[in-house]
Amino acid sequence: MELAEIIGENLRVLMAISKIRVGELSTKSGISRNTITTLRKGKFKMIQTKSLQRLADCLNVTVAQLVTPFKEE
Repeated sequence: MELAEIIGENLRVLMAISKIRVGELSTKSGISRNTITTLRKGKFKMIQTKSLQRLADCLNVTVAQLVTPFKEE
């Protein structure tokens, strides 16, 4: 699985767990709705470290948790 796909999947899962919508995450993180939607789809080519950090902060996780595949149990 590509890093973009991992981040997209993790972002979708973490947003669902946190019950946070794209618009709310956009407002809290300062990242546009379009960018968040693209990230969630795993269809991006690059992302800045500071953007990953802002998303992680809003979702109360570390950047490492955002970029590491969840283990299936």
